[in-house]
Amino acid sequence: MAVPGQHLFTPLVLNLWVKGSTARATVVEVERGTTLRNSDFPVSSHLIPLLGSKKRACENLLQYGRYEEIRNAMKDMGGLVYTNVFVPLRLEHLFSEGGYRISVHVQNQARAIPVELAYHDRFVFETNIVSLRGKNDPPADRVVVERVLIIADPTTRFKWALREGMMLYDFFVSKGLSVLLVSRPLTRQRLLELFSTAHIVHFCGHVASHASCNGWDIGTGLFNGSDCDRLGRTPDLVFSSGCGNTLPLGLRFLTAGVRNCICTRWQIPDTDICSFVLAFYECLLRVGDIGLAFQYSMKGRYARGETLPLIFALQGESGIRYEESDF
Repeated sequence: MAVPGQHLFTPLVLNLWVKGSTARATVVEVERGTTLRNSDFPVSSHLIPLLGSKKRACENLLQYGRYEEIRNAMKDMGGLVYTNVFVPLRLEHLFSEGGYRISVHVQNQARAIPVELAYHDRFVFETNIVSLRGKNDPPADRVVVERVLIIADPTTRFKWALREGMMLYDFFVSKGLSVLLVSRPLTRQRLLELFSTAHIVHFCGHVASHASCNGWDIGTGLFNGSDCDRLGRTPDLVFSSGCGNTLPLGLRFLTAGVRNCICTRWQIPDTDICSFVLAFYECLLRVGDIGLAFQYSMKGRYARGETLPLIFALQGESGIRYEESDF
């Protein structure tokens, strides 16, 4: 697959805030000059609760493996987002035109809006790069990958999580990288020590995703992004392949200094997502640009009829390049 140059992707930043029946947005677009638009527009007070109920319905379909119905349910949600958000912001073209690198900074209730979902038969990621922004996004940069930490099924209860970790261990070793696979209960202190030495951290296992407690279940308690605040060094990429919504966890990782997070936004069962995870890492080390790698791997698996990759979202700066060490 040919990799288009980064200059082909027009940068667009969307800062979205929602409270009650009022929405406020700032749109910054760079194309033959920079344009900035501030918009205040009304939204139905039922929009966020309705999206929440539809999300829970999708999660139930996931639990029962009814993947074809999930795709249609997600498109139904996308229609609501299109009508209530993209139309008032005059951004309808993003569903049909390619070449946009869309960074979305969501605040307050806006976090409940799944901006990358579809309208009718097209998902935004099919033609554009979409990433959620944190408060302290670093500028696009180059990351040399040497050390990888894989945390696979630390509660020893989920067979597919363990298989995913073992598969990735074999893959990264074949690339000549230094890889540590941990598959046992961990203390928070031990995990922090391992965290501070890795360039990539991949977690696959159980996640607690309640509003009051969001974090990885490491067998001895929960590990969340706030535990990284006191580290002198954080990983560049954290991939949270958990069974619950880890978007809030990912944003906390970004605040602690992590450059990119890939997180789930839905509750899912312990199941096989190895093909997407492997496709992403293969593409990342080949292409370099994490936004392109995420877009290509998502699009490739979706074209093969796989629905589960749609639960993942990219957070952070989508232009950061990841490269293998020359040594």
